Amino acid sequence: AHGADALAELAQCRIIGYEGLKEILDSIYKKININYYGYINNEDERMISAVKEILERDIIPVEEIEEWIRSFGNIEKEGIMPECLFIEFNGTLFLKSLYFRLVDNAKYEQTAKIVKEVLKKTSRFGEDY
Repeated sequence: AHGADALAELAQCRIIGYEGLKEILDSIYKKININYYGYINNEDERMISAVKEILERDIIPVEEIEEWIRSFGNIEKEGIMPECLFIEFNGTLFLKSLYFRLVDNAKYEQTAKIVKEVLKKTSRFGEDY
């Protein structure tokens, strides 16, 4: 959780450009897809704060960020319990939280739709979204 807070601060740093912001997104992706811990301390919301800071900087084209979001739909789960459940839980929690942070902002309407599509694809209850 504190690492996510640090990423949000770094995302605001004006000396960090395109490559640095992409590295932050990469780090978030890796942390969402861990298989040894389920996020229970608002890590999802805190990581989304970093994502929102990156979006607001308008350095990375929105199409690239949308492709990054789509990549959450390609996570391979090995079927080993509880590891695959941690990956599923963390990913679904992150995507749901991201959706609700974006959905009411007209600027991110298309991005929110993509998040919803990925949720439908990845969640075992996807048809209900």
